[in-house]
Amino acid sequence: MVSTLNDFARLCLMLERGGELDGIRVLREETVKLMCVNLLQEMTGDPQSWCLETSGLGFGILGSVAVSHPEANWFDAPGEVGWGGLAGTAWAMDPKEGLVVISFCQVMYELWIDEELRKAVRSALGFSEQRPCGASEEK
Repeated sequence: MVSTLNDFARLCLMLERGGELDGIRVLREETVKLMCVNLLQEMTGDPQSWCLETSGLGFGILGSVAVSHPEANWFDAPGEVGWGGLAGTAWAMDPKEGLVVISFCQVMYELWIDEELRKAVRSALGFSEQRPCGASEEK
């Protein structure tokens, strides 16, 4: 896929908003939900099959799908969907928190950059190990 950062951001926002962007319905909400389902255990027949050997990280049509698991990373919030590329491009969306994180750093094989960016964003927004992702903060 070839895209600009702005267009890719709009695609991620459309997905995060359930298939709608700028008042225009692009995909049915049900379609987006199906695209965000973890299919890994169903496809492998193994309930302990995880994407990238990371507990709580499944795989679906759009890429990785975080699910509840006692050993999951705190920054992989249940419901978060995303994927990274070998050239340093990555995206993640968390529809429960209304969060989209995109990284286009163009550094080959440095797969840790996306993870560190998501950690930094979640920490800056107050989503930490002390406050589980998905738990709303009282205002």
